[in-house]
Amino acid sequence: MSTRRNSDQSIDAHTGLARVLADVTAEREAQHAAHCVQHRLADGTGAEWRDFAEHMRTECERAAAEGRMTWRHILLEEVA
Repeated sequence: MSTRRNSDQSIDAHTGLARVLADVTAEREAQHAAHCVQHRLADGTGAEWRDFAEHMRTECERAAAEGRMTWRHILLEEVA
C-alpha cells in the first residue's frame, strides 16, 4: 500500500512504522543495558498512591476547565 504526495513520488506506508519500531527496539535495548532484568521490579503502585492519583486527575480536569491545560498536567495524571 502506498500514498501519493503532490509529486509523483510514491511513499511506502510502512516506512514510518519500521522506523518507529526500530526506535522502540533501540530504547528497550538501552533500558536493558542500563537496568538489566526489569520484570522482577515492583511496579511502585498501590493504595498509598490513590490520593496522589486522584489529586492529579482533579488538577488536570480543573486546568482543562480553566483553559490552562499543559502537557505537564497530562503527564502527571497519566503517570499517577
